[in-house]
Amino acid sequence: DVQGTRLGRGGGYYDRFLAQYGGIKIGVVFNEGLTTDLLPREDHDQLMDIVATPSQWVEVNLKEEVQNGI
Repeated sequence: DVQGTRLGRGGGYYDRFLAQYGGIKIGVVFNEGLTTDLLPREDHDQLMDIVATPSQWVEVNLKEEVQNGI
């Protein structure tokens, strides 16, 4: 969704991986897959920093240092 929440398949593999990942998390989705409706989220769910579609680039959870190019 536009807040960086992902829908998964329930196994938690990507959430465990992304919790340890130190880089910028970019989710790539078709235009139809990005929704303004907020998806359900649990405490362990990892959010994307950027959501990219063929027609837009949405910065949703970037840390201030990254936004300022540091």
